[in-house]
Amino acid sequence: MEYPKILLGLIGVGVLLLVVSFLGKRAEWFLNLVLRSVFGTILICFINWGLGMLGLAVTVGINAATVLTAGILGFPGILALYGLVVYRML
Repeated sequence: MEYPKILLGLIGVGVLLLVVSFLGKRAEWFLNLVLRSVFGTILICFINWGLGMLGLAVTVGINAATVLTAGILGFPGILALYGLVVYRML
């Protein structure tokens, strides 16, 4: 009768370790998304400011779509946003 309790305990510990591992990876992914979104938004602000100082009217607005694009795609997403603005100006 003692073996089923031990087996259930081992299975419970294994499932707990799998859940913690899964949540840890998910939390790391979410933190990565948030940090890239924040730094991407700051980079967009600095690029807009720098282009304004040069007298160029190429600015990317900061909204939910641009923040998510910067967060998901990173630096290539920011370049794509500026590419879309330049394409729209043509």
